[in-house]
Amino acid sequence: MLNRAMGDAILGHDDPPPPSADTKSQVASRLTRWLTAVLIGLVLAPGSALFGTILLLLIAPIVRPGSLPQQWSLILLLGVAGGSLYAAPTTLIGLPLVCAAANPRKTLRRRRLIAWGFALGALSMAAIVAATREVSEAMGAPAIMIILIGGTSGAFAGFALGSFLKDRIHLP
Repeated sequence: MLNRAMGDAILGHDDPPPPSADTKSQVASRLTRWLTAVLIGLVLAPGSALFGTILLLLIAPIVRPGSLPQQWSLILLLGVAGGSLYAAPTTLIGLPLVCAAANPRKTLRRRRLIAWGFALGALSMAAIVAATREVSEAMGAPAIMIILIGGTSGAFAGFALGSFLKDRIHLP
């Protein structure tokens, strides 16, 4: 211990400076952004799932003519319940991490949240589609539509999160 202290003194190494108030405020700001985004994400998961379910109901007849469902209310209920689980990685993990990783001194742009939401939503749905398909099975139009619906729902979640955070964190 004494040798190390003498070596540091000879080489001019000083102890690292104590964390400043500015560093502590940046950490607190990042933590606040993350926690706020997670709490909003709890509401956004079913909202994003509802958005995706409505898109699915609108696009399904285009992909497969004659597939218009008869029981819309049941489809919406099951779509929101199941879709919330698919939206959770984007709304509860991905977008809050984007908010926390953003520089607290700069404003977090809503466009960035929308782009990240689309990418994370499409990625999570692509992973689900890949996990549920057979290895030899080709990726058809329905699978691509599901991935795009996941991306669009993620973009919706990014827009909604940006709108909620606009007053709190001064988004442009």
